[in-house]
Amino acid sequence: MEIWKPIEGFEGRYEVSNLGNVRSLDMIVNNGYKDYLKRGRVLVKTISGYGKYHKVHLCDGISGFKQMRVHRLVANAFIPNPENKETVNHINGDKQDNRVENLEWATQAENNRHAHDNNLMRFKPNVVYRNGLPIKINRSIEDTAIYLGVDQSTICHSISRGNSIKKCYTVQYI
Repeated sequence: MEIWKPIEGFEGRYEVSNLGNVRSLDMIVNNGYKDYLKRGRVLVKTISGYGKYHKVHLCDGISGFKQMRVHRLVANAFIPNPENKETVNHINGDKQDNRVENLEWATQAENNRHAHDNNLMRFKPNVVYRNGLPIKINRSIEDTAIYLGVDQSTICHSISRGNSIKKCYTVQYI
């Protein structure tokens, strides 16, 4: 059974369902000449370029349209977050399955661990030099950071920029 709840900040304009659908509500709008009734409808979800998440564009009637990720709308409406965790994890790994039972609040570390443990992360091969010879590292970000003796954010930054680690570090062993 589909259950609908108002979207915070867009009350009276949009609702989100426990199945991951988003709909607009009937509203009076002005086209610059006159007011008219705009019928509500289920919004078409598009795919974001990064990560393949579903997104919708919502209008608050004041500042224009805002792009919102559907999984965050569902989690905000249906899942309590007493620990104020910052990310929403897709339990089954499918980023387009936005049903409430497939979502949970997580820290970034918990989300990364879940992705790593379920082979959901796609790493570019990292290359470092050992004794002047290139070697490939296909490890988690955490393991690579420990191996190189750098912070995990350094590894993430390098990968997100499309760089191999060798552009940033040369590791010499004695």
